[in-house]
Amino acid sequence: MKNWDDLVESYISHCEQRGLSQSTLKPRERTLQLFGLWIRSKSSKIKVKDINEKHVIDYLKSRSFGRAKATVSGNISILKCFGDWLCEVGLWEKNPLKWIERPKIDSARQVPRILNRTQIINTYKETFHHHVNYFACLYPAAFSLLYSTGMRRGELLSLRIQDWDSNTRTLKVNGAKTGEERLVPIPKDVSIVFEKYLNARSRIVISKHRYSENLVFLNRNAEPLSGNNLLKGIKAASMRAGVPDFKLHALRHGCASDLLEAGVHISKVQSLLGHSCIESTYRYTHIADGERRKAMNNHPLNEILNGENSEE
Repeated sequence: MKNWDDLVESYISHCEQRGLSQSTLKPRERTLQLFGLWIRSKSSKIKVKDINEKHVIDYLKSRSFGRAKATVSGNISILKCFGDWLCEVGLWEKNPLKWIERPKIDSARQVPRILNRTQIINTYKETFHHHVNYFACLYPAAFSLLYSTGMRRGELLSLRIQDWDSNTRTLKVNGAKTGEERLVPIPKDVSIVFEKYLNARSRIVISKHRYSENLVFLNRNAEPLSGNNLLKGIKAASMRAGVPDFKLHALRHGCASDLLEAGVHISKVQSLLGHSCIESTYRYTHIADGERRKAMNNHPLNEILNGENSEE
């Protein structure tokens, strides 16, 4: 298995070309490297084409003790995808991992903390208050898109100018994680904030003479905006708003739960978020159900019934 590391490197490069973020690629590369080390520890004579289902199962058993189901499921998913790629490049005739089932994970498993409406509104307002005019346009635009569409950070940062259709107010989102593009409608008020940023972006591009740059979100040097810098900027706004424990992904979760709470059909929410399976969307219904119960506690009928009961 002398060429295992080269194969992993080629696969990661393939994933980069698909637009997957570094935060996705690093654990993927680490998992494959560990599997390669494990195979070599068993026998240095095993060739890639000879790796079979038993090797994979034995490896997963050795790596599953004491680990969460989500971790084990993630490892299986990574190995399956790598196996599919090995078939594509002709190193495997068939993927021996194809029929290995991932552990079932409760759809009601813990969802990352959802920001409440007040926290979202206050943080959003603060994104407009930046001493640099360019960032006072950039951060509100990014925040608006993340919260209104539920798109992932990597999807936002990979948006290109040609993906925006101002006539129909839609964005073509590159679903690198799922391998499928989707067309996302943008609310009118959000499009106004977004267009204001695009005007500011044009001025930056012209001043820096970087006319060939087609990514939407750029830093002040007209270079691609990094995920860390985006988080840093919006987190500074959240701190001013009194929301210290802020994560960008919370806006995606907030979008999903708010849409379900508003009565949007779960299949529509699934389509908007780009979930490959509806189970990923279904877990937000538990949050929405909780919010509905809170809302019912404030229903006017309660006051009427309380009055009737007190008279008895």
